[in-house]
Amino acid sequence: MKMDIRKIKKNELEKFKKMQNYAFGKWKDKIEEKDDIFDWFKNAENIGVFKEDDLVSGLIIHDFEQIVRKDVKRMGGIGGVATYPEHRKKGYISKLMEKSFDRMKRNGQSVSMLLPFKESFYEKYNYVTTNNNMKLEVNLKSLKYYQDYSAKGKWEEIRKQSIDSREEYLHFIREVALNKYHGYVLVDRKSKEIWNLYSKNNLIVFIKRDDEIVATAKYTKKGFQDVFETGVMDINQIMWKDIDARNMLFKYFAKHLDQIEKIKMYIPYGINFYSWLKNNREIKVDIHQFPWMVRIIDVEDALNNIEINEQGSLIIRVEDKFCDWNNKTFKLENENNSLKVEETDQKEDLIISIDGISALLYGAYSLEELEHLYNIKYKNLNKREFLKKWFPERMIFNTSFF
Repeated sequence: MKMDIRKIKKNELEKFKKMQNYAFGKWKDKIEEKDDIFDWFKNAENIGVFKEDDLVSGLIIHDFEQIVRKDVKRMGGIGGVATYPEHRKKGYISKLMEKSFDRMKRNGQSVSMLLPFKESFYEKYNYVTTNNNMKLEVNLKSLKYYQDYSAKGKWEEIRKQSIDSREEYLHFIREVALNKYHGYVLVDRKSKEIWNLYSKNNLIVFIKRDDEIVATAKYTKKGFQDVFETGVMDINQIMWKDIDARNMLFKYFAKHLDQIEKIKMYIPYGINFYSWLKNNREIKVDIHQFPWMVRIIDVEDALNNIEINEQGSLIIRVEDKFCDWNNKTFKLENENNSLKVEETDQKEDLIISIDGISALLYGAYSLEELEHLYNIKYKNLNKREFLKKWFPERMIFNTSFF
C-alpha cells in the first residue's frame, strides 16, 4: 500500500481531529460542525502519514515566538503527535519528526519545543530535557493583609473579558517577559481564534498606575456554588513590573475573600513565594510531571544575537545527524555584548553535538553535567571558560501550553 508524508489539507482536518480525539480525548463517530472545532490547527503546519487516502499518523508544528536569553526566536512547537494503534511500531512518527525538521527550517523556526509523552523517545531526535513550571496553591486569607496596601500614584483596577483584551494584554506580556523570563512562549503570531481557545472563559485584570499598565493576570474564577464546594481563582498567567505593581495586583485578589477560598498560580523556580504570604500559610506546590524539551533547528540563527558579556571568540564544529545544514564550523564572537555567529573554515576549538549546543543555549545543565551527558571534544581547552560564561544555567518559565 502506497505511503505518503505530506501536509494535511483543509478538507482532511476532520480526519486529523478524529485522530486527536482517539489519542488524547474521546472518540466520536462524527465531528460536530462548530465554528471553533478546527481553530487549534490554524496558523500551524499539520503534517501526516497517509496510506492511500487514510490518515494513519500526524503531528502539528505550531508557529510561535520564544524568548531565549533575552532574544526573540521563531519557534516550532511540536504537538498533537499521534498514530492509530494498528499502525504503531512502523516508524511513522520517526519519519514525521525528520520531516518536521525540514519544515521548521523552511519556516524560519530556528528552535523547537515540546511536551513529551516520554523523554527517551524525543532524545533520539536530540531534544533536551529542561524543566516545567511550579503551580502554587494557597488559601486566599494568606493575601488578606494586602487589602490595606497603598502606594504612590493614581491606581486603577480594570477587569475585562479576555476576548476584549488581546492586543493590550499580549503587548504587556511581551514587554515584561522579555527582560524577566527565559524560554517564555509568546502567542502574538497566532490568530485571534487561537487566542480565544487559550483564553476561553478567562478574565483579565489590568493594574494601572498613572494610566500605565504595570501588572496583569489572566484567570478563571469559580465562586462557592454550595456549602460543599470551595471557591477557586486559577491564574493562568501573571506578570508585574515592580513590587508595588505586584502588591496592588495581590490587593485585587484579596478583594475576592467573600467568594474565593483558594488561589492558584504558575510561578518560576527560585521565587521566594513565602515572602508574599502572612498568617495563614496553607500551601500546596505542584510540579508539572512532564518537562519541556527543546532543540535547536538552525544553529546560526538560534545563537545569533543572544545576550553575552564576556569578550572573546570561539570556534565550534556542530554534529547533527538529522539536520545537515547544521553540520558546519561556526565562529562565535562577542559584538557589543551580543553573540554574532557565522560559518567559518577556521580550525575549531571544540566539537559539540546538536543536543549539547541546545542544552547550552537553553541553560539546561551546568557545564560539568552537560559534559557528562553530551559529546564535547575540546581541541583548545582554554576556550572552555567561554561556554561557562556565555551560557550560564537558566530555568525555563513558560505558561503557554500547546
